[in-house]
Amino acid sequence: MKIVVTGGAGFIGSHLVDEYIKNGFEVLIIDNLSTGKEKNINKSAIFEKVDLKERGKLKKIIEKFKPDIINHNAYISSISKAEKMRGKFIVENLQNFLNLIEPSKEFIKQFIFASSCAVYGEKLPPLNEKDDLKPINLYGLSKLLIENSLIYFSKKHNFKHTIFRYSNVYGPRQKSNSESGVISIFTNQVINKKPLTIFGDGENTRDFIYISDVVRANILSIDKEGIFNIGTGKETSINELVKMLEKITGLNLKKRYLNKDSGVKRSYLDIRLAEKFLNFKSETDLYEGLKKTLEYYEKN
Repeated sequence: MKIVVTGGAGFIGSHLVDEYIKNGFEVLIIDNLSTGKEKNINKSAIFEKVDLKERGKLKKIIEKFKPDIINHNAYISSISKAEKMRGKFIVENLQNFLNLIEPSKEFIKQFIFASSCAVYGEKLPPLNEKDDLKPINLYGLSKLLIENSLIYFSKKHNFKHTIFRYSNVYGPRQKSNSESGVISIFTNQVINKKPLTIFGDGENTRDFIYISDVVRANILSIDKEGIFNIGTGKETSINELVKMLEKITGLNLKKRYLNKDSGVKRSYLDIRLAEKFLNFKSETDLYEGLKKTLEYYEKN
């Protein structure tokens, strides 16, 4: 089976590539290396350094490789950058998606899209796939637009769509300046003996899921169709996260609380649909995942 992974040199994408290769798939990585890293590229995969905006070049690559599956992870993931770019942000991400779909829609069997719980907006958790979708920022809005576009194309051209609404993914290879990567930011600050920067009062909650669980969900989804929340189904406050880090390190960590917008107040996902149809459940608890992440950053 042939799989294209966009953003395959990035955080989630590179881990997906590694697992696909282990499972015997032929993998083509498409990445412009703007945020991805060359050292993350699996040597057993085919690599094309190309921007999704390069429609002509992308068309030739896709038509030559003829993938069975496209797993689309390449995305401008900065919320603040989205708000600065405004309409351009939405147009650019949608156009990148269309540039992938157009040359592949007649022969792909499945298109997997890395969406986000940001499509839900501010509402009382647990967040369920059947909830009304009211994103509160352009990042969530653009993800929702691509979700709907993908469903349209999959029905029109008879291929399967798989949409993953991820909670807060963390683990090795995540950039420490990622806005959604509070754990990578904290571990970087711990290692460099800097105060932990906390937005607001630290009582905001998130559903933190370890990267290996996200990868497993993708493997389980092959030949499956639908929209699935991928998280742990548990909420953890930022203050609780700090206490776990203190327990792991044995340190009394310094904290710096900043009067900045910390996003939605509470967030965790209802994962019963993924449990039922994908037989998915997260296996790495937060404490163990934090230990693994800290060990990675200490060595890298």
